[in-house]
Formats: sequence, structure tokens, C-alpha cells
Amino acid sequence: MKYLRILIGVCTWAAAALLLWWCVDGRDEQASQVNRRAARQLVDLAVGPRHTYAIELQPAAPLAVGDPVFAAQSRGGFRQVGEVRAVYGPNDGEATRYARTERAEVLLYASAPPIAGDARLVYHTTPHSMEWVLQTLLPPEKQERVAAELSDAFHEHHEEILAQLMPVVEASFREGLVVVEQDLAASLASRRGEIEALGGKYQREVVEKELVPLVRNEIWPIVREQATPTAEEIGQKLWQRASVWRFGWRYVYDKSFAPEKSLFKKEWERYLKEDAAPVFRRHTDDIVAAQQRILAEVAKNEKVQEAIRRNLSRVLDDPELRQLVWEIIEEVIVNNPRLHEVLQRHWTGPEAQAAFRLAGERLQPTVQRIGEMVIGSQAEGMTPEFARVLRAQVLYKDRRWLVLETGGGGRAADDAMSAPPRTLPVVRGEVGAPSPFVDAVD
Repeated sequence: MKYLRILIGVCTWAAAALLLWWCVDGRDEQASQVNRRAARQLVDLAVGPRHTYAIELQPAAPLAVGDPVFAAQSRGGFRQVGEVRAVYGPNDGEATRYARTERAEVLLYASAPPIAGDARLVYHTTPHSMEWVLQTLLPPEKQERVAAELSDAFHEHHEEILAQLMPVVEASFREGLVVVEQDLAASLASRRGEIEALGGKYQREVVEKELVPLVRNEIWPIVREQATPTAEEIGQKLWQRASVWRFGWRYVYDKSFAPEKSLFKKEWERYLKEDAAPVFRRHTDDIVAAQQRILAEVAKNEKVQEAIRRNLSRVLDDPELRQLVWEIIEEVIVNNPRLHEVLQRHWTGPEAQAAFRLAGERLQPTVQRIGEMVIGSQAEGMTPEFARVLRAQVLYKDRRWLVLETGGGGRAADDAMSAPPRTLPVVRGEVGAPSPFVDAVD
């Protein structure tokens, strides 16, 4: 049995040597170069020198045995040049396979670049957030392509789809509005006491303390300044048309014992209709212009602006008001069974189903193209972005990695690699850095 094992081992190594010679001695020159490079890498991996370095993570970060170490390539992309060899627990310092730690060891392969005195490792992690998933699946260039696809589909089919869907929308909103109006009145009536209490509070704190002094000190002077010329001009013309004699004797007659009364009232109504109304009509433009000047000056007044901002903020930030408004919205809209029944009846009826089928038929090619753009297709396989999300979020792969930055020292490769093991500092990498799992090269 011993000799059989030796024979099997010799045959295995002989077969490996023949395979290696065949790869190196290929007839195609280009393929031969690739094969020689691969053969050299295999030889280096098998018998080349390796070096272990201690690393320190400040602050502590998750690490696992086998987490890869990459190095950037001059022609672009990354190449794995090492891995985490040991991780020491945060409490007793015993070696473990995974921990949130400050101390660990990395093993650099023989293919790793020379290490200079200022070399370091950069620690990266894949975020767990939905924001990262969306940004990975839809980078800016894909967002533009998806937006263009949706825009084209909308411009091509929106009139047909809206024509089919609008009767459903109008009917559901029309009937739903009736329900909301009815239930809103009932909800407000049931909370009349709370509303009156809030109204009284705002009457004291806002109207009496803020708005009344604001009107007296700021707004009324603006009104007086802007409206006085127009008011004086209209008043003079009204006074010129008024007859003191006509009003006077009618007033005296009404107070006498004469049988006919209300002559003063009739004269006043005649005056308003025949004398005053034409004056106001001729000055309509002046009145409108005065109102516009008043509004413009009030809007520019800094004290008025500050008072409006302050009181709006006070009202909007009032927890009692927010709670009351939310209770009314929840009762009338969110949890209203009558409204739910109306919407369900309209949006599950035959007209809505026909509109949905039409929209699906028209938009199905666009949705399919967007799906292939984001996820991939059976012919071309999944996209690199979707593969990265799948590996990170579902398979829990590619969660951590280190990037070796060799530094700028001038030490030769032999001197650097023959140096005794030392500690490599570790710094945190930037969020959104390129992923070596996507950009790795041979």
C-alpha cells in the first residue's frame, strides 16, 4: 500500500509537469504568453515565498479569516495578493475565525508587490443599507437610461392609457370626496371641544399678543400711507355730489307727524345708486392699484415677515395641533372603511382591470428592457451590479476587503520581502470606493 501511494504521487506530479509544459509550449504565441503568465503565477503560489504581517485596526472593525487583500494594477483593476490569516478576539486575544477586532494577521503571497516603509492597508466594507443597493443597481449612467426608457414609453402610450384610466380616477375621486366631506364634518363635530380649546389658545398667544400689535404698529401705517390719496380724492367727489339740503329736509320730514316716512332712506339709496356708484366705478383701477401697493409694502416689511414665520412655526410645531390633525386624517382618510370600500369598488372593477391590462401590454416591453438593464438576461447573464448586490446581501460574500498601498519608498524588492515581519497600519477607506470583486483582473 505504501508503494502504491508513492506511485500515485509520482504519476500525479508527472501529469502536472506535463500539463504545465503543454501550457507553456503552446503554438499560438498570444495564448502561449497567457499560459506562461498563468504558469508562473501557479509556481509562485505553490513554492514562492510568503510573508505574514501583523495589522492593527483603530477603531476595531469586523474581520474574518480568508478576507482578501487586493492591490491595484497599473493597467487598471485589482489583483488579489493576500488574505487575512488570523483574527484575534477583542477580549482574551485568542485566535478566531471572525470577530470585531483591533488585531489580526495578513498573509501576502509571493505575487504581492514590494513593501516600502510607508506601506499601509485600506479597510473597506460593503454597506448594508438600501441606499447602497439602489446606488449599486442604478449608477448614474443607468439612471439616465432608465429615465429615457420611461420617458419614451410615456410619450408613446400615455394618451391611450390615460383615456382608459381617467373614468376610473374621476369616478373614485368624485364619490370618495363625498365620503370625505361627510365624515370630515362628523369628525370635526366630535372634536369641537379640542378645536375650541386650541382656538382659544391661539386667540390669546397669536392674535392678541402678535397680530393686533402688528396691525396697529406696522400694517395700518402702510394702509394709511398708500390709501390716503385715493380715499381723499374719492371722498371729495362724493361730498361734491351730496346735497345737504336734500338729506336735511327729508330727515326732518321723517321725524315730523307727516303721513309718509322713509324719505331719508330713499334719498340715501338714490344717492348711492346714481351719485356714489359712478364715482367708485371710475376709480376702480385706482383702488386696485392702492391695494397692490399695500400688499407689496406689507410683504416687504421685515417685522411682518418675522412675525409670520414665527407664528407659522409655532402653529406647525404645536404637538397638540399635530396630534389633532393626524387623528382627523387617520379617521377620515387612512382608516375610513367607507372610503376604502369606494376605492376598492372602483379600482377592482372591470373598467380598472381593462385599463391595467392595456397599460401592462403597452409597457411590458419597456419593463422587460429595464429589468434586463438592471438585473440581466438569460442570454447575457446577470449584470455585474446585480451580481454584487446578490453576493453581498443574499450570499453574504464580498462584505470586507483590504487594499494594499505599497508606499513610495525606494527599497528594492528583495530587501523589502526579506525584511522581518512588521506591523502594517490600517486606515478606513472611503464609502463608494471601486469594488475589486467587480474590477479584479488576472
